[in-house]
Amino acid sequence: MMLLSPTRKVRHSSIKAFTLVEIIIAMFIFSIVMVAIYSSWTAILRGSKVGLDAAAKVQRARIAVKAVEDALLTAQFFGGENTRYYNFITDTKDENFHYLTFVSKLPPENFPGSGMFDPGAPRRVTFEIVPDNDGKNQLIMTQIPMLAVTNDIIQPYPITLVRDCSLFYLEFWDTVKGYWAAEHVDTNSLPKMMRVTIGWGNYKNSSEPEEIVTRTIALPGSTVPPQINRPQG
Repeated sequence: MMLLSPTRKVRHSSIKAFTLVEIIIAMFIFSIVMVAIYSSWTAILRGSKVGLDAAAKVQRARIAVKAVEDALLTAQFFGGENTRYYNFITDTKDENFHYLTFVSKLPPENFPGSGMFDPGAPRRVTFEIVPDNDGKNQLIMTQIPMLAVTNDIIQPYPITLVRDCSLFYLEFWDTVKGYWAAEHVDTNSLPKMMRVTIGWGNYKNSSEPEEIVTRTIALPGSTVPPQINRPQG
């Protein structure tokens, strides 16, 4: 057995541990930092979502206006005995939501729903406002072959162009009076020029649209006279 000499002293460790108070303060500071990081991150996510939603709405509205424009630019009308198949019909009685249906030989490329139909055959295209399950209005485009009869099997093919649509407004250029008219009463002819306005959302919960897109479209088509439609010998 080894004995310690009387003059030798035992050295104690100089390492100090954290006190409970220091640990609590450190955890408090850490939690504040984490809350700040989380708040910043959620704010970034919310801002990003709002921006993406707004961009998506604008893009859908542009696609909707482009679809209406392309359909009108390829509108067709044949007079005489074929008039009943080619009627150009509008309903503008509602102040904000109009109705439009006509026959068009739609472009086979880049037009919504073209893959469902024969690209060479004219189709009746209809643009109308239909409420969804939440009570919000949607701008719906339907297509069906011109001579097809709707029944339980054959139904117009619908595509939602604009969700939360707050305005679908049509104007027609009156060549006689020289101004924009609110209706086109002659279903047996195509208007020379149209102005289409689409709005979506509501500005500060009012009835005014949050955003609006407008296009002025000159229809190139003209009515084919009966002597050409049904030539004589």
